[in-house]
This record gives sequence, structure tokens and C-alpha cells, in this order.
Amino acid sequence: MLNPASIGERWNRRNPVPELPEVETTVNDLKPLVTNKIIIKTEIIKSSSIAEPSSEEFREGLQGRKISELSRRGKHIVFSLDNGKVDIL
Repeated sequence: MLNPASIGERWNRRNPVPELPEVETTVNDLKPLVTNKIIIKTEIIKSSSIAEPSSEEFREGLQGRKISELSRRGKHIVFSLDNGKVDIL
């Protein structure tokens, strides 16, 4: 199981916004671990970070989806899913 806390350790807690090379490295490290994997469980730590749909609908919409591609757009990690939807972290 992928532990999001271990990913976050790479980023300095005093500066919560990672630098671009750190995001690129994270994407490159995660690609072989998550591409073509199915999301079986999700946990939303801060529900206020999801504007729409509700956090429960968002969580349910992710379960059972396959991550078809992982990429970067600026300082954001982009998860492309098998249903054509894209989630940005």
C-alpha cells in the first residue's frame, strides 16, 4: 500500500509547496508504482480541500478506478483515470 506520508517527507514542512524538480522526481518515482493499478481505498484527510462533489462522492468515485497515467502539470501531480477523468494533487 502506498503511504502518502512517505511522499510528503521529501518536501520541507516549513515550505509546503514543493519545488518543480521535487514534483518531477515524485512523479517519476510514483509512475511505476501506481500506473495501471486499481484504487481500492481512499482516505480524505481534509474534506474542505474538495470543492465539488462532496468528499463522500469524490471518495466513492475513485474506488475501483484504474490509474491509467501519471504526469505533472506545473507543481501539480495529475492522475489520469480509466474513466477519462483527471484528478490533480
